[in-house]
Amino acid sequence: MSKLTRYIQSRVQPLFAAYLFGADEKYHPTDEYCLTAESQVDSVGKLLTQSLLPEAPMSEPKSLSGSISEFRQFLQRELLPSGLLQLDCELRCAARDNPPAIVAEFENGRVLHSRGAVIDRCNRLVWNMSGINKQSDIPGNPLSRGKLSAPKKYSGTLALLTGSSPQNVFHWYMDILPMLSLYEASGVKIDRYYVPTKYRHQRESLERLGIAGDRIVHATGETHVECENLVTASFEGGKLNRYRVEAARALLQTPSDGLESRTPKRIYVSRRKARVRRVENEENVFQTLKKFGFQRYCLEDMSIADQVKLFESATMVIAPHGAGLTNTCFCAPGTVVMELNTPVRISSLFLRIANVCGLEYHLHIAKPCKIKHFDPETALGDSNLLVEESSLEQAVRSILNGSRNSLYSCSDLIEGTAMRWAS
Repeated sequence: MSKLTRYIQSRVQPLFAAYLFGADEKYHPTDEYCLTAESQVDSVGKLLTQSLLPEAPMSEPKSLSGSISEFRQFLQRELLPSGLLQLDCELRCAARDNPPAIVAEFENGRVLHSRGAVIDRCNRLVWNMSGINKQSDIPGNPLSRGKLSAPKKYSGTLALLTGSSPQNVFHWYMDILPMLSLYEASGVKIDRYYVPTKYRHQRESLERLGIAGDRIVHATGETHVECENLVTASFEGGKLNRYRVEAARALLQTPSDGLESRTPKRIYVSRRKARVRRVENEENVFQTLKKFGFQRYCLEDMSIADQVKLFESATMVIAPHGAGLTNTCFCAPGTVVMELNTPVRISSLFLRIANVCGLEYHLHIAKPCKIKHFDPETALGDSNLLVEESSLEQAVRSILNGSRNSLYSCSDLIEGTAMRWAS
């Protein structure tokens, strides 16, 4: 998307829409604040907190394999010390605090957009309870208009079920659906849910959870509503933790899912339909994996029910870093997970899921290609992957045979790089 196109979508189109459909300055938030467990805010009817248990110690990957020498060279050439520290925390799955989660009830609160901008009765944006703010660079951001159309009013209690990335399966499962568990724990009685329904995973999960259509207020880019009581939830700190993983698994994995006898499977999850993090040499990679009995799946073509069943039956999962790996939360304890990733996208998200669910996690390093961006201070970027077939075959064989002689540890990688810098 060009800068001109983005400017037109985020600035010009909203102004045109406001002119066409009518809007008023009085609905635009005049201030913003962050709601905390200690807040004393006159617009909040109830403020409840849910204490989360401290995280149990988490293990680093069982092994590293793949293009290790290129990984070392990349770290030494591209990363700044702050980036190396961040990457070290991700690889080692460093411990994180779990501040209390918050459930807040706003009297006569308002919400707009599919990502949920929460505005209290004093016309203030509650930014840590909102999926967007005035600075959010998204097409049609209503908060950039200066004026907003009048809200549609609802009686009763309306609960938010959205966030900053509801279109992404990982964020939908791990950030948004666990809000339901917080609402249940708070004891609040909910009449309707404010929730986006544009994407298949949203509609299917709502149906799976038994949330009927007459209880849904469809959240779109143009939706703006006000209700007697607006209930929202927030996980302070925004980091993936045990509570969220277990909540997502409990919500989507029904008791009947695991009752059928299924043939154990070794599965490879393809990202060939994705825009980024595709495996450039996927056909050759899959031919290598077929030797070990792997089957290939495109999860975009499968229902949530079928995805849950597939991962329940898996004995080993291999996949590029991406939302499809979120489904490993449905795997049985002991399932082997190998994530394919590159030095520009190291993340502990799926390692943390593996720790919570008792899975055996391995990280296979591919060479980055077609790099979209990379920040040497945060060690975060994005690219496609070029997987060395022979090293992948060797790593898979070693894991299946129970041998680790040809594999590396995180300490081998990080400490070697740090020593190189120190010298």
